[in-house]
Amino acid sequence: MNYEARPTVATKENNKANLTDDKNDFLPIKNDSTIFSLENTLKTEVDRNTNPSNELIDSFSLFVDATRNISENNSPPEKINSLPLNSSSRISFSLFFATAVANHSLIDNNASDGLSLGDINNRESKNISSGAGIKLSYALNKNISLRSGFSYYGYSFRIKPFTVFCEQGNNGDLIYSCITSSGTLKFAADSSQKVGDAMNIKGNSVQAIKFISLPLEVQLNFPSNRFIFYAASGITVDFLLHAKSNITYEYSGREENKKFNSIEGLKNIHYGFAIGLGAKYNLSKNFFLNLEPSYNGAITSINKNSPTKSYPYFFRLGLGIGYIF
Repeated sequence: MNYEARPTVATKENNKANLTDDKNDFLPIKNDSTIFSLENTLKTEVDRNTNPSNELIDSFSLFVDATRNISENNSPPEKINSLPLNSSSRISFSLFFATAVANHSLIDNNASDGLSLGDINNRESKNISSGAGIKLSYALNKNISLRSGFSYYGYSFRIKPFTVFCEQGNNGDLIYSCITSSGTLKFAADSSQKVGDAMNIKGNSVQAIKFISLPLEVQLNFPSNRFIFYAASGITVDFLLHAKSNITYEYSGREENKKFNSIEGLKNIHYGFAIGLGAKYNLSKNFFLNLEPSYNGAITSINKNSPTKSYPYFFRLGLGIGYIF
């Protein structure tokens, strides 16, 4: 007689019955087709129980596929460069305004005239300088730019009271010479005056000098998010625009005023340098603000054939707004 293996459920009652009577696990089989079905069922169960890794591999594959789909559909957006500048933009220009403290270095050009550098410095009271202009910049790469443009700047100072004396000029005429750090102002004496007569320069006298400057500079850039920090240095060619003086003087008890539109000895062109540090803040893709403190000065003197050679220098603070093409 053939017997059929009956799988049992692991309950307390079945476990107890199995311990007491093994025959409960076997039933008679009536035909061969039942045997064939049983063999297939047992084979399936055995494969499932003996090869659990197959199901694990299939499950893991399904998990990987599902994760890939979620990642593709929910991937985070690309990181946007916080710099609004177009990387292909190379040319920019800016309008700027600058205020500065002006001073000068003097070299004695005529030691035999009896006039010391201290005498000239003590005659002048420096004022705040100002300027404005346009800067053009071309980016060679991300970190190096070339700058040029032009600026209008100048300085002025008040002349403190001092006394000058009548002397004989080169052509034999009697003159009064008012010597400043920039050059010489000459007054023609009238027929009543003679060599050695004194004339007092009053304290409300003013001298103002203006230049147009053309720079050529190299700028090193250090980008940081919306900011670009930079250092710049270069040379300038400075053209004299005008030099005006308004002199009030007193002679023989009467006060008079004389205006000069030139200063003897002042050059039309001199050369200078510029050194600056700055920061640029990008307002948008095309517009920016920049702040730049700088030190500017003369390489060559601004005058010649004068008792002194003068080299003015400036500590500037510039503020500008610009556009990137």
